[in-house]
Amino acid sequence: MKNNYSPSHLFIVTFIFFLLIPTFSQAQGNVIFVDSNWNIQAAIDSAMVGDTVLVAPGTYAGPGNTNIQLLGKAIVVASQAGPGLTTIDGQGSSPFGFNIGQGENNATLVSGFRITNFTNTAVNCNDSPTIDNCVLEGNGRGIALSSTSATVQHCTVRNNANNGGITCSSSNSNATIRNCLIEGNTNTYQGGGVYIYNGNGPLFLNCTVTGNSSNNGGGIYVQGSNSLRMRNCIVRGNSATDNPNIATQIPNLDITFSNIEGGLSGTGNINTNPIFLNASIHDYHLHPSSPCIDTGDPADTYGNEPLPNGGRINMGFYGNTPEATSFDPTTIIIDFSYTIGCGDTTEVTLLGLYFGNVQGSNGEIHAGNALIPSNNILQWSDTAAIFRMAAADVEGNEIVLVSDIGQSDTIPGTFMYSPFATYVSGDVSGVWTAGCPGTYILTGPVTIPATDTLVIEPGVVILVNTDSAGVAPFIVEGNLFASGTSLDSIIFSVLPHQARPGAWKGIELDMQNFNDEAVLSYCLIENAQTGVTIRDDDEIIEYCTIQKNSKHGVEWLAYGEYLDGQLRYCTVQDNNLWGVHCLAYTDDGSGNAVPTIANNEIKNNKKGGILIEGIAGSAYTGDPCTASANSNPIVLNNFIHHNLGHGIECYAKGEWTDGLTCNANYRGRANPRIEGNLIAYNDLSFKAKTVPADAQHWLAFSEPKITNCTFWQNGPTDIEAGDSAAITIANSIFWDGVPSVITTYGGGVVNISHSNFDLLYPGSGNLTADPLFGDPFNNDFYLTTTSPCIDAGDNAVVIEILDQKSNLRTLDGDGNGTATVDMGAIETTGPCSMNPMANWTGGTSQWSIPFEWDSGYVPNSCNDVAIPSGAVIVPAAWQAFAKSLDVQVGAIFEVKLGAILTVE
Repeated sequence: MKNNYSPSHLFIVTFIFFLLIPTFSQAQGNVIFVDSNWNIQAAIDSAMVGDTVLVAPGTYAGPGNTNIQLLGKAIVVASQAGPGLTTIDGQGSSPFGFNIGQGENNATLVSGFRITNFTNTAVNCNDSPTIDNCVLEGNGRGIALSSTSATVQHCTVRNNANNGGITCSSSNSNATIRNCLIEGNTNTYQGGGVYIYNGNGPLFLNCTVTGNSSNNGGGIYVQGSNSLRMRNCIVRGNSATDNPNIATQIPNLDITFSNIEGGLSGTGNINTNPIFLNASIHDYHLHPSSPCIDTGDPADTYGNEPLPNGGRINMGFYGNTPEATSFDPTTIIIDFSYTIGCGDTTEVTLLGLYFGNVQGSNGEIHAGNALIPSNNILQWSDTAAIFRMAAADVEGNEIVLVSDIGQSDTIPGTFMYSPFATYVSGDVSGVWTAGCPGTYILTGPVTIPATDTLVIEPGVVILVNTDSAGVAPFIVEGNLFASGTSLDSIIFSVLPHQARPGAWKGIELDMQNFNDEAVLSYCLIENAQTGVTIRDDDEIIEYCTIQKNSKHGVEWLAYGEYLDGQLRYCTVQDNNLWGVHCLAYTDDGSGNAVPTIANNEIKNNKKGGILIEGIAGSAYTGDPCTASANSNPIVLNNFIHHNLGHGIECYAKGEWTDGLTCNANYRGRANPRIEGNLIAYNDLSFKAKTVPADAQHWLAFSEPKITNCTFWQNGPTDIEAGDSAAITIANSIFWDGVPSVITTYGGGVVNISHSNFDLLYPGSGNLTADPLFGDPFNNDFYLTTTSPCIDAGDNAVVIEILDQKSNLRTLDGDGNGTATVDMGAIETTGPCSMNPMANWTGGTSQWSIPFEWDSGYVPNSCNDVAIPSGAVIVPAAWQAFAKSLDVQVGAIFEVKLGAILTVE
């Protein structure tokens, strides 16, 4: 199984969603446009009665886009493109999306947003607006209704954890919830989908409540003598220890013309399979054979259902909408599943078929071009088909059924992923293999217990099913060895149709024993909240791609602990916050985060490249004189580029309590060693800031040391030192062709030596001269032969022995007989003009020294090179002179245009 970071073997279904576009007939005022350059709250603040706040597609987060208040105004707040393209993101740190409660009525409309990642509630509603066409998912709770006559319509409330989908606590409520899907929500105690307490429950019209879970009342829980009013609804497929669908302490129910699993008395109520079109992929349209078609309240309007519409409204989410299903007896397929197996055959079950009055197995079943033999058809009726088929024919093939009276149809969507899959949750250990099953579907939180070990082989795919698992974390308390290869990676992601940043919690390395360890090598980790969270020492993450996470790519969290470990040779990209976050925090004792972050590419992250924080709290129970939070990582030889925000930022905060006798309470430190890094094309360059405990006591120290780094085109400010921060810079280059800017305030200082800036700054050995990079616009930051930065550094401050390209750090670049360090991230290798070989084929054993030529230098007899038979060397378009080469028979040597080769 060859993955190469791409789950290409997975079958991905394409869906078409219908966008419900709100009308703005009540809005007679101005239209106020919001895009990424503004925020939603500011637009609302400026709006007058009757205005429309129209929000462009994109993701809106941070101040002004969370805890949004409508201020009692009769206005429209709507997206231009609907919830599929417009997200309000709480980033896991904000409590509310919309916080409504200042006198709004139904003339106040919120429409067309996806609202996600809020710790408390997506929409907290204490008044009576209209909430239309929104998707509320991945929050602590979807909607909270209190003392309200709100209307919630055409909304999807799904996958909200801890406090469920909708809670209602209104003693005088007259809310209406119409045409809503309430799916996949969980509540720790009661009412996974809906929890009604303290008053009159809303009126539910044409809602579908399915796939929710809790301890009691998985679908709906009604506390005490409070009421539940429902009409034309479907409540089925929920789960709980007690009362999986509806639980009520004292029955006070007004439910009519609804499909309630388990049965419920009431006019027009039924208890039967609703036959959704394909519940396995969360398609809750009604199949033409559904008993919920044309069985809603005959007094309700049905005019929006397509013709022929049967003259009566359907039950469920799509009743009286253009997506209501009309009856067509020639359509067969509804839903499918299959029994997982690693042998030659797989058992497939198809449910909800419609074959009229057909019974028996006289028809045919085809998997792709293969006919299923009749002796492999185990059951076939007008509602189900069970058969065996070759396992190799399952994935990617459509299943075609032909009844014995000639009706036929193709199963839509085929199979979502390989049949060779295992569903897992809870405690895990042992070996996860690539050959069979190969794919592991997480249906709940997974934990490797302390002292246990899980080994994951190259090529394994781990996918979280967020519809059943929510934001399930992958928790490592014991040992994890997930080691892929460069050709056969290990994938940690979500099911393809659920792919989005923040869909699951991520990997948490939280070892409980001193000897436990974790290694992640050649892994793809994506679509989590934080890709990898590290709370223990000695962990290794290497050669991984960590991307598309809603928070950070990698995060060290040292809460009163000592954490080291390594992040090396990884790509950390496209995360919504920082690529790497290194945080030490303490309320007692010392928190120390001292990992090594080396040789990584950190790019395209929305907050910045690396954030280093040391934060001391103020709730000590021990000796505050010894308490400190120390975030002192080694940041070495990374390429940090094209991040929004700073390439690197340091932040320290201390605390002080009056009356204590010691002089250094609650110390916060952010003192990284930053060496050999190339930092280019970020919005901002480098910042160090401290925050005082109070006016008299700083107790915060940010003293980063920047050595042999190259900074290129990182926005208007090169260096920012705030408050008591003290930045030391040596052997570095800050250059982009415009005057550099160093900003200090509040006592911050910057000490510079042996460095090259666009402006000459005081300090020993400083320069202001073009460093003469090879081709910086194509990421070639080698120094050319005449660069003034060659041999211009200070050997005394160098710690690392290798540079970013694995050259020896201190060499004689100008050939004067003295080895002196260069300025910048890449060391000039001297008159022998050799760097480690990067682009050749053939056995390394045939080389006396595996080198290639670098630009502008003359190799001599100090570098004898044997070119192996069959090897190809492709130097760049440089002029190079060489001698003392031993060229073996059959070797191929290519000299590009402009190069000169002399062999003596």
